[in-house]
Amino acid sequence: MLCLKMSIQEILYAKPSVKCFLALHLLFIEAQKKIVVEDLELNVVVIGDIGYPENKSEIKRMVVRAIRSQHAKRPFQLGLNQGDNVYNKGSVKNDFQTLHEIFGVSFPPDIYPFDFLTVVGNHDHKGDLDTQIEYHRQHEPRFYMPSRNYYYGKFLDDIDVVLMDGTSIRFVCVDSTPLYEFKPETAAGVEERILQTSGILRILDNSKTFDYLFMVLHHNVNDGCGPHRYVPDYDGLLNLITHKHLTAIINGHNHNMQVHSMNYLMFYRCYTRPPIITIGNSARADPITAPKIYNAWCTSPEDGGFGQLIISNDFATFNFITGDGTILKSAKINRVQ
Repeated sequence: MLCLKMSIQEILYAKPSVKCFLALHLLFIEAQKKIVVEDLELNVVVIGDIGYPENKSEIKRMVVRAIRSQHAKRPFQLGLNQGDNVYNKGSVKNDFQTLHEIFGVSFPPDIYPFDFLTVVGNHDHKGDLDTQIEYHRQHEPRFYMPSRNYYYGKFLDDIDVVLMDGTSIRFVCVDSTPLYEFKPETAAGVEERILQTSGILRILDNSKTFDYLFMVLHHNVNDGCGPHRYVPDYDGLLNLITHKHLTAIINGHNHNMQVHSMNYLMFYRCYTRPPIITIGNSARADPITAPKIYNAWCTSPEDGGFGQLIISNDFATFNFITGDGTILKSAKINRVQ
């Protein structure tokens, strides 16, 4: 409990070994649960940038209706929610009603009795982040965000999600805004970013035994189909998004759909990194721009969309689905070798 009583300044000036411990145990909260799926496949619904109530977004209404229809055909067992949970300026302190109208009304527990692993986005950072965490803790545990950074399991060597045949799956959920938006730069900001990236890296390094390892965050991690293209050029972030144990990265931010395959050129250097999947059009849709990288698929249907991630022992499949329920594309994702 001592580390929880330390001030930020005490943390920043701690010894490197202490910083590493704090990065893991203070910035990351273990999810304290283990999911055993009585099935040979895990069926996951993926939503992004949902931050309007249905009465303020026709796209949101259509997407919610399509998700419910898909769920009736084949029930989902888990959800991913990539941030920008409240537009346009995040949550007002202790305003849990708005979060209920945005999330709880659209995804009621009697229909979706499972967790939606949630991260915060840049718009959420304009408001009170603690309100969204407290919404999970006090009001709606399915809006699963015990901390701004977390992974879905109790211990580093625990199996987080396991299928009937023993297939193991881990989701590492990251608050990406501090990793992207740090101007004006400060010494304290640099140190906090180092703490966060080292904590995430430690989790990824210790997840090599998993068959599937997904990173869930809000921001884009390549300069793909825009309009958001910016990715900071520093080793801490690049070490995360090119990590050898990752199966795929799933993000929002751009209000469209994208998938990018493995090798790509960035900052005039070639990196090998996992596939990147974008679902950011569950309540908004913006026109796409021409991709600046190879092997990119991008689209932005007017009626928005969501994703379906189906994970089995052999491989995973990601379906890009529009607001009218049409599957536009299916992408195969190989498990970690």
